[in-house]
Amino acid sequence: MDLASPWLLLITLVILGASITVGILLGRHDPAVRTGADPIAVSRTDRLRSLPRFTSVVRTRTRLLAGILVLGFVAIVFGGILVARPTTESVTRPLSHNRDIMLCLDVSGSMTDVDAEVIETFLELSKGFDGERIGLTIFNSSAAQVFPLTDDYQLVREQLTAMKKSLTDDTNFSPDYWKGTLNGTGASLIGDGLAACALRFDHIETDRSRSLIFATDNEEYGASIVSLQEAAGYATQKQIRVFTLNPVDGNDAGNTETLRAATESTGGAYYPLRATTAVSDIIAQVQSSQARALRGEPRVIRADDPAPWSVALLLAGGGFVVLVWRFRL
Repeated sequence: MDLASPWLLLITLVILGASITVGILLGRHDPAVRTGADPIAVSRTDRLRSLPRFTSVVRTRTRLLAGILVLGFVAIVFGGILVARPTTESVTRPLSHNRDIMLCLDVSGSMTDVDAEVIETFLELSKGFDGERIGLTIFNSSAAQVFPLTDDYQLVREQLTAMKKSLTDDTNFSPDYWKGTLNGTGASLIGDGLAACALRFDHIETDRSRSLIFATDNEEYGASIVSLQEAAGYATQKQIRVFTLNPVDGNDAGNTETLRAATESTGGAYYPLRATTAVSDIIAQVQSSQARALRGEPRVIRADDPAPWSVALLLAGGGFVVLVWRFRL
């Protein structure tokens, strides 16, 4: 429940109550009212009523009484408006960047010990972006999308955190996030995985910067439909730059050099997973491309705006009290 409405109602009632109380107290200031004395009849008052001073006083008091009635009514109206919670509307078009980033993770058995570390690196990367769309696809013998390209960073971090927890749960030998990645023949089909991640980019015909952050050890078991080189060629054709994170850099020189060559052929860069500058370098390279900002779809934003009506109510209430005081003098 929103607490603004009860507070506005309380403030309104306090102001109106104070105005009425002050009016009653000032009315009781009249000695005749205070003592309960009977009025005294006076004869031949016609001449008194015709005196300029008398008519001036009557005219002034009539105006004061009219002002009291008007300001009292106005204060009640302003109080009702405040209780109704006045709002303002504004239209905004959120700023975003024309950059898409697809996180692509190898979840094969050879990556089991390092996948949580890779996810942590992905989390660090997501904190460095602002306005870019980020998606995540995982693969083993087949690929599965965890979440599509989105600029909802809360969703991105929630999904990555939940995935990391799933991977580090010692009692869970088949994490939920592995579902959909074992539908093919073989394991860790690198070429197929890279190609599947590259195909996850939408609106491929639009002018956008596209980067693919590829985490794999390049230890393939089985025959891919698409080779690593062919997948890298497709990425190059679609102007997708690949940035590779290798958790076992140097353990197998042949695999490392093949992976490095395929990566660099796309215009991207290759990094050992634990390289101290990997995260900052990838962020800098991604953000250096296509820095033109884009405006999103218009959004209507409604916000409470009681300030002007609160000021108006205070002025009306204050004027009411002053006129009642002047009326009793």
